[in-house]
Amino acid sequence: MADIMETLTTSVSDDVRELGEDTELVEHPDEVETEEETPEESGELEEEPEEEEVEEAPKDLDSKHPFDRPSLRSIEEKFPGFFKQFPALRDMYFREAEYSKIFPTIDDAKEANENNTAFDSIRESVFEGNGSKFFTAIKEVSEKDLEKFSTNILGTLFQVHPQSFWRAANPLVEDIAKNMFSKGVKENNESMQNAARYLSDYFFGNTEIAEGKKTSIVKIEDNNEVKQEREKLDNERNTAFRGGVETDVRNQLVSLIEGLDSKTGKSRIDPDNVFSKFIKTTITDRIIADLGDQLTSDKDHIRFMDSLWEKSKRNGRTEADKARIVSTYLARAKSLIPSLRSKYVSEALGQKTRVASDKKEKVEEINSRINSGSNGRGSNTNSKNYNPKSIDYSKTSDADILNDNIKYR
Repeated sequence: MADIMETLTTSVSDDVRELGEDTELVEHPDEVETEEETPEESGELEEEPEEEEVEEAPKDLDSKHPFDRPSLRSIEEKFPGFFKQFPALRDMYFREAEYSKIFPTIDDAKEANENNTAFDSIRESVFEGNGSKFFTAIKEVSEKDLEKFSTNILGTLFQVHPQSFWRAANPLVEDIAKNMFSKGVKENNESMQNAARYLSDYFFGNTEIAEGKKTSIVKIEDNNEVKQEREKLDNERNTAFRGGVETDVRNQLVSLIEGLDSKTGKSRIDPDNVFSKFIKTTITDRIIADLGDQLTSDKDHIRFMDSLWEKSKRNGRTEADKARIVSTYLARAKSLIPSLRSKYVSEALGQKTRVASDKKEKVEEINSRINSGSNGRGSNTNSKNYNPKSIDYSKTSDADILNDNIKYR
């Protein structure tokens, strides 16, 4: 039994080693494979497949050990050619193993994602000079922890950066000196006023701060012009970056839709060269528009794309970020192209209308022969009168008509 279990399970290192073998079977996640010949490219047009019901994920996913999985080799031995037929599953198998190294359970991954979102929000506010979210986060966990943190915050700040310590301490001492001086004036207490002056002179080097004539607080003035200029520059960079991404995506989508098939050397969208340039462009534009609508409604896809856009902003919008966004979009869009192309090519050819018309003419011809007793056969009581308008042509083929197996609405 031990020998059998060893062949049925595998470690992550074994998976990684096996993934290194037969590399021609593995698709890189950031690469878009050459599209295989589809039915419409070989002259056969098919209807868009119906959506399959998606099974819900088991509720006890975390109850099993994350590395208790069959090895790739055992799967290939049981189902030869499995990963050749479904190469994406091989990549999914590998990614799941890598995810399990970092997040042992799904709950751990969800918690990490929530913590990361909260951290990004706190970090952004801190860099803007506002620590309210940071202190609020500590308070929500424990007010005692916030008190403990505040006890050491000034001492720690002095150790890290003395200049920042004095900037943080000055408002406190200034407030004490001013309040002391104001109280001395209110109570006509000259000694208290002088004590406030002494404190101000000792701490700030002058008595005017205690008297309220000056202040030590350094105000961070928001330069609206500089801020607006930075925002303008960032918007220009973002516009240029998005424009480059959209251009690359469209060019590669057009290549996938209209380009030459690697096997036949013919156009994928017009293998028989019957369409004008206007028709091909119109079909391509319709496909790209439908792709945008379908992918926009895919919440998981949009969530992942948003994370890539946000990451590209933090990275400075590099060419690597651009390539990653383009390849991710194309990898998702590629699976939707064949059915959309089949749909619009059929409409451009008038395929459905022509087939229905041919069937109708065939029925009328047969009905005419039966009623007129053509081909040397007389009319008989068993002959049937067919009404072409009542026939369901979607369920009735030419062979059905000839074999008297017509389906009615």
